[in-house]
Amino acid sequence: MAGSWRRKAAKVKAESWKRLADWVKTENGRLKAEIGRGREKNRLLPQSANWHPRVTSGSLGGRVLLSLSSVPHSKRRHLFPAPTQQPLDSLADELLFLVLDRVAAADPRVLKSFALASRACHAVESRHRRLLRLLRIDLIAAALARYPSASHLDFSLCARVPDAALAAVSGSSSSLRAIDLSRSWGFGAASLAALARACPDLADLDLSNGLDLGDALAAEVARMRRLNRLSLSCCKAVTDMGLSYVAVGCTNLRDLSLKWCLGLTDLGLQLLALKCKKLTTLDLSYTMVSPRRFLDSFHFCFDQGEGNFSYFLFCIY
Repeated sequence: MAGSWRRKAAKVKAESWKRLADWVKTENGRLKAEIGRGREKNRLLPQSANWHPRVTSGSLGGRVLLSLSSVPHSKRRHLFPAPTQQPLDSLADELLFLVLDRVAAADPRVLKSFALASRACHAVESRHRRLLRLLRIDLIAAALARYPSASHLDFSLCARVPDAALAAVSGSSSSLRAIDLSRSWGFGAASLAALARACPDLADLDLSNGLDLGDALAAEVARMRRLNRLSLSCCKAVTDMGLSYVAVGCTNLRDLSLKWCLGLTDLGLQLLALKCKKLTTLDLSYTMVSPRRFLDSFHFCFDQGEGNFSYFLFCIY
């Protein structure tokens, strides 16, 4: 009795599996046929964008005929037209620069990611950057070509700046407003002369810690007529002669640092008081100039109302 029940159950199970297999086979065949018809239809569709397919039907001998014809569609519309220009091109540079300023204030490293996003972002970031701080002096030409709008060039991280580097700056950019050569050496007076000719609007120059920079270099600095800030700190080879060149040539100076310039005396300071009437900040710490001589030299300017000193330093030892 039990054996016959098991045989009947096995038979029912085998029939169920057979029906399931037949159904799967039928469905697979139907799907393959539909896919084939779809591929054939796509192959017959016209490739031109100005033609639109039209399906017509007819009967012949009791059979329904479908014909695919291509006719021009006059009312065809694109719901999502392709953009004719980049999204960033429609914004003014001033707005983009404001956005980049906000982003850079939060995290300056984001600007690099922004420049790598697309070619348009790369171009915007190159127009936005104003400060270039170099780590390798051999990349100066490529950096100036990459950032043509840079106005501040910082060489403070480069120990040696040869004349060829300053020659590349002179031949590449005339929009520089500030150059930082503090803690750098290797350049001479001829390079500064070429820099003065190439950058007539230079307003900020830092030559701190130039132990080998003397009066010849100061004479070339005097060619930069529009300087507002000059730092000659620790330029111990500069004497009264070099300071006289600067005083006569750079009459628009407002901030002057002569810290640790041991070659200066009261004579150079007197000429500085006569020529630089716009000077507001003067650093004379660790020099041989006495406070009494300073007051005597600038006493005339204070009496005439021409002096406007807001800050000056002395170190008396």
